[in-house]
Amino acid sequence: SERIECPSNTYFDSIENRCERCDARCLTCDGPGPFECTSCLTHSRFMVNHWESEKRGKRIGSCEQQMCNQSTTVFEEEIGSCVNTCSRVLTMED
Repeated sequence: SERIECPSNTYFDSIENRCERCDARCLTCDGPGPFECTSCLTHSRFMVNHWESEKRGKRIGSCEQQMCNQSTTVFEEEIGSCVNTCSRVLTMED
């Protein structure tokens, strides 16, 4: 049977024979779970699962959210990075 090319953040489900959504943390994946990511969104760090990667013959793992470490920074989903709230408050009042 012809294997369907699935769009980004979906994977091919061979049982359902259709593309299904990846976990919200993955950019691309090989299954529905949070530990089945093959690549991550820009703000996440890829943590490879060597045992699972070997088993499937492809690099697979989880995406760890990078946290902002100072109290003055906030994580902005849209730009996928930490923003200093102090500097932002100042620029907003310009």
